[in-house]
Amino acid sequence: LPSQRAVADIIKCDVGAVTPSDVELASTFDAPIFAFNVGASGSVREACRRREVPYTRHDIVYSLVDDVAAYLSSKLPPDRISKDVARAEVLQLFTLNNGSTVIGCRIVEGTFPASAGVRVARSGEVIETDAR
Repeated sequence: LPSQRAVADIIKCDVGAVTPSDVELASTFDAPIFAFNVGASGSVREACRRREVPYTRHDIVYSLVDDVAAYLSSKLPPDRISKDVARAEVLQLFTLNNGSTVIGCRIVEGTFPASAGVRVARSGEVIETDAR
């Protein structure tokens, strides 16, 4: 699979049709059921729907691998992308009673939304990061 950040724990690997006990096991572990070249009865598909267990059936192994990769990718946290949106100059440092420091700045380029994180650099070297 393309990412080494996600690992699939295989709860059960078996031959034959998907059974109600497979659905019960998948529900217990909050896991999907990936079936290859086998079916599931209507009652098993209904049990999957009732217990909200994702069930997919595949006849082509590449389709199965793609489906597992997509499932694992959906479980990864989103990638954070850093983008410079503003540049500021430090005008003054203020030390608070609790010992923390507040930086007084002037925005000299761009706009700075309140939800943005901050990266403080001195002479091109990053000395502090607050990624919200």
